[in-house]
Amino acid sequence: MKTTILCAAVAMLAAGCKPTVEGQMNKWNSNQEAVTRYGLKYPGFKSVLDYQQAEAKKVFDGAQSLGNDEKAKKISDANDKLRELIDPIESYQNDRSALERLMTDRDILKRPAIQVNPAVSLAQLALDRAESQIADAKPPGVSDAKEELAKARQALSDGGTNLRNLKRAIEDEQRRERDARKAAAKPSGKKS
Repeated sequence: MKTTILCAAVAMLAAGCKPTVEGQMNKWNSNQEAVTRYGLKYPGFKSVLDYQQAEAKKVFDGAQSLGNDEKAKKISDANDKLRELIDPIESYQNDRSALERLMTDRDILKRPAIQVNPAVSLAQLALDRAESQIADAKPPGVSDAKEELAKARQALSDGGTNLRNLKRAIEDEQRRERDARKAAAKPSGKKS
């Protein structure tokens, strides 16, 4: 009995995980918007984005005459082709945003300027370097584009090391203070 219920649950989960045409169409439309947006934001990447979009469109167009399950799978393949370049761009943007957040973090900015200023300066230099690298890049292919984005992400990571270390030190200090307050608030449990 338990095995039957377990098998039925697994089968339902497996069926729920299959891509649907509607879900894949929503992803397709979202990915199309992302390609347009990133092509405008990063003009040096526009030609490789357009190429990737055209390749994905061939797969997408080939899916239109298929039945629902096959169609959903083919559209999923087309989406994967688009995500091959969209994902690294979004990872770069996420890394950039994370570094910008660190540069304006209240806890960090409360620290002495002698600690903060050099770390923020290095981070700003890394941001400028990464943006310049992306702005100047005109990768001829997807692998070249991914390589340029990886280099820019590495520059952001390297430039943010001191800020991340400072943030970690602040969090450790805050944790120790909280633990000390908790320990001080506990009744001692000793009898006189």
